Amino acid sequence: YLNEVIKSEVNYTIQEINQNNGALVNTSNGQVIVLPYGNHSLRIERRAAENVEIDYIFKLEYLGEYEAPIIEDYEDLSWMFNNFYILIGFLMLSPLMIVLFWNRGVILRLGDGSIEMQQHERKKLIRIRERISQQINENGDFQEILDSAIMQLGESPWSSINEIWGQPELSHLTEQIEICAWKISEDNNNLLLGLKTSDWAWEVASIRLNYPEGNKLSIIDVSPNYLSKEDEIFIDTLPKKSQIFLRVALEGGSANLALELSGLVEGEPLAATPNKIIEWN
Repeated sequence: YLNEVIKSEVNYTIQEINQNNGALVNTSNGQVIVLPYGNHSLRIERRAAENVEIDYIFKLEYLGEYEAPIIEDYEDLSWMFNNFYILIGFLMLSPLMIVLFWNRGVILRLGDGSIEMQQHERKKLIRIRERISQQINENGDFQEILDSAIMQLGESPWSSINEIWGQPELSHLTEQIEICAWKISEDNNNLLLGLKTSDWAWEVASIRLNYPEGNKLSIIDVSPNYLSKEDEIFIDTLPKKSQIFLRVALEGGSANLALELSGLVEGEPLAATPNKIIEWN
């Protein structure tokens, strides 16, 4: 290594030279470096201006012949700490065990509450289905009751609705929207549509009823009271992570019914078209 006796405006670099081809192999800025036998170089570079005279004194110190350390095989003694690890693990978990023991009643009641909540939701959906079917089958004039029941359906868990209403006649799932359709009163030509958005809102949204084979049905009523014209129902805005339901009353004979939802998603026009049709007899 290099011992700088007088601090001065110079840089020292010890350079290891390959003895066969003269290539630079390794360098040191004066710190300890291991050099094999042979000719090597020392570079001294001034840091001051050219017109400044510099005095410098240094000494190259030799630490003796380098001996590579002997690496012996290590013995795995981790087994000696197994009991310690078990003890520490028990001590760290004991506060959690105490808290769980103190709150065992609350935890058990939460489990029972979850079951009660599921049963409550199930009964609620059954009542909603009965109210909707009753109003439709009796041709009731209580539009407010029908609208209220359908709006309550939109506030219910989406996964529970299939359980109560059965498998939909038509379902369509994309990254932006999920569409389901049920026949709720085929004698009176009533269709229940469910729309569930994901992380994107739909603007200027509308649903169009298409008839691939010619025979058509006419829209005579929509609940809740959405504006409709000919074969199209105008919904306007569907907020993200929301769900709505519509009851569509249809008039006509046998037909094959297809659905198409269109609108703007992040300012871009987008359409969702299920590839399945509903056979309406």
